[in-house]
Amino acid sequence: MHCRAIQTLTSASILGMDLLVSQVVPGAFHTADENYDAPICHPNTRIAVLVEIMDWLNDTNDPHCAMWIRGAAGAGKSAIARTIAQICEERGRLSSSFFFSRTAGDKRRSDDKHLVATLAYQMMEYSSETQSFVSEAMANSGSIFDLTLDTQIDELIVIPLSRLSNTSSLGSPTLPKIIIIDGLDDCHNKDMQSVIVKEFVAAVARMQHNFPHKLLIASRPEQIILSAFSDRRVVPFLRVLSLDDRWKPDNDIRNFLVHSFADIRQTHPLRHLIPSDWPTSHDIEKLVEKSSGQFIYAATVSKYIKSRYNHPVQCLKIIIELIKDPEIRPYAELDGLYTYLFAQTEEPDAVLHILCILLMPSPTMMTIPFIQDLLSLDEGDVELALSGLSSIMEIKSSKINFLHASLPDFLLDETRAGRFYANSDRICVHLFRCCLRYISESKIGRGDIEAISICFLGLGHFAKSVRTAHSEIYDALAGFDLKFALKLAAKTADLLETSWQSMSLYVGEFLTWILQQHKKQSSFRTPYIPLEIISQLQEWVSDQLRKLPLDGPIASPLDNETFETVFADPEINFCYSLVFQPEDRYITFRRAELLGAFKMDGDERLYIALYYCHYFFSDRLEMVDFHSDAKERRMRHVAIHVSFFLQNAAPRIDVYLSLYKVLAFNSTQEFEEILRKASLRLRLVDPLVRYLELRLQHSFPSPSQENHDLALSLAEYLVKTHEAFPFLGKKDRYSRAKLVIAKWVVRWRQLQFSFGFSSFVISFIVILAAAMYKCL
Repeated sequence: MHCRAIQTLTSASILGMDLLVSQVVPGAFHTADENYDAPICHPNTRIAVLVEIMDWLNDTNDPHCAMWIRGAAGAGKSAIARTIAQICEERGRLSSSFFFSRTAGDKRRSDDKHLVATLAYQMMEYSSETQSFVSEAMANSGSIFDLTLDTQIDELIVIPLSRLSNTSSLGSPTLPKIIIIDGLDDCHNKDMQSVIVKEFVAAVARMQHNFPHKLLIASRPEQIILSAFSDRRVVPFLRVLSLDDRWKPDNDIRNFLVHSFADIRQTHPLRHLIPSDWPTSHDIEKLVEKSSGQFIYAATVSKYIKSRYNHPVQCLKIIIELIKDPEIRPYAELDGLYTYLFAQTEEPDAVLHILCILLMPSPTMMTIPFIQDLLSLDEGDVELALSGLSSIMEIKSSKINFLHASLPDFLLDETRAGRFYANSDRICVHLFRCCLRYISESKIGRGDIEAISICFLGLGHFAKSVRTAHSEIYDALAGFDLKFALKLAAKTADLLETSWQSMSLYVGEFLTWILQQHKKQSSFRTPYIPLEIISQLQEWVSDQLRKLPLDGPIASPLDNETFETVFADPEINFCYSLVFQPEDRYITFRRAELLGAFKMDGDERLYIALYYCHYFFSDRLEMVDFHSDAKERRMRHVAIHVSFFLQNAAPRIDVYLSLYKVLAFNSTQEFEEILRKASLRLRLVDPLVRYLELRLQHSFPSPSQENHDLALSLAEYLVKTHEAFPFLGKKDRYSRAKLVIAKWVVRWRQLQFSFGFSSFVISFIVILAAAMYKCL
């Protein structure tokens, strides 16, 4: 801005003008040298917004003489305001402007005391006729800048413009001029932000009859500014323009990025190393998505990538892949904004507690009532804690949303967030204690079951997030009633409308962490996790397994009433889901250690194996196909666990038959895997031969054609698998011969009634000889 020559003035006026000039902040002009790199709207972007503003400015019948451009931090408010200032200056429509900034080298740019002086000075620049009126006001009151804001506005802006409108040389303007105040939220005196809004709106309203002006204010929607614009004396004159999704910012951001990268390919010193098809459309879309409609992210990325000291291709790779390196700070400008906003909050710890809860990997969005209960806060405390962050977060229908998709990345990166790192040990330990308290105070079958589910998720999440303060987690667990918590989890899982398997995942993660810590303590000198926690866990599992009816024959699980009755117990169902969760569900639960506390005899092992197969194939265990070989992985999972139980199990042929029926019904090949792992092929021979002998004598208890056919099928299967292993020893071959003979004896015993006794004897001798020859 070029200052025009000051007209001939009296000595008093000259002194007054000197005082005015001393209060002016040239850096706040939209054309200031220090703002040479300040953002303006990129060509062909924000067109709809700019047209909306200019239409409002040109409409002389619009009663709204003030417009508030509101938007999240980094939404592009300043770029829009600066662009409007340029357009209006070119058309002779700019009266004055002031661009607040808290980060500028000149600290006066965040000081309200220099606002009116700077606006009045520019007004003289654009309308030299007002100079004599302003200098006269300065001469009459040398202490004018010690007076109230409304007095300064009247004396230096309103009255000079009113007097100017009465001069015959100028006449009445056909279109209003504009006063622009940008970045009001950067004014360090928060109380004055409200005063500036009210007094400037009132002043512009008074000017409409003499020298019409319109007022444009751009700022974040912080609480004190929002309240000022909601004042009943302001609302009648106000028009609000919100930079939300209505303006489709993603299209403008995409356009900006495409042109920025094209410029980099053409002008960067390393352009000969940049592929012509760089970047890919996929990369562009990822950046657009990460921007969340906020231009500051796209502008920051572009500024970092186009630096002549960086390799653009490598810089984009760092951005896309979120490579963390303390020496590389591509988001320095964005991080500075976030750090400043968090530093302005009155209770940073309370804010971080809330944000850390929001950042939990929960499929359910956290509600404010739940956060209040978890943190033991009073109603309204959450809203108050977050009131200073309304430019990057919003509250709608009791839920909190991040306006910047890049904000969680900042909060979860300690190198970027520093003291505002959300997953610090201090924060995680506190939230772990809160989850323990919430669970301990909950009632089984009552309360917010979704909230209880999230708390179980929180136990594993926060415990695993702690890096060094493990002793504080162990102290928090002392006295915790884990058996009650598991009972609560089982009942809650039973009541959840969504998949109750998610609860077993949440609890499983927590118990996995407990057992992992317990294992570490046996190898290293570390603070001990309370042993009663381990004991409670083992006791609970034993209690559930002992609820199973571990005696008597069991039929097919597909229609067995006993099985359905047993697993109607939420704790048994939950225990099986928890302990026998498939490995492809990302759980490393130490089942051997857990089940080892349950001293199982042979029969108990058999029945638990059988119940497990029932459970697995009853569709109670939810499966997720993460791999193309999901079925094979599932069956391998069955083989491993059934084999575990069948080791040292009693040779109960009735249970084996039921087990075989379950497995053979689903896959004979996988059943072979189970038999192989448990070394049960030959161990099945003797009890099966005994069964067939008893069947031949009609002395097997509760014989049935189904069991008879099943036994024959199993015998044939074992003979077939034995034939595939020619390396078997003589004892094994003898067992196979016994099996073959017994099988055919039973078969020909049935045929004697059809062919007569003599035919049966002859046939039996032939078959016996053939079988002995084949086996031996």
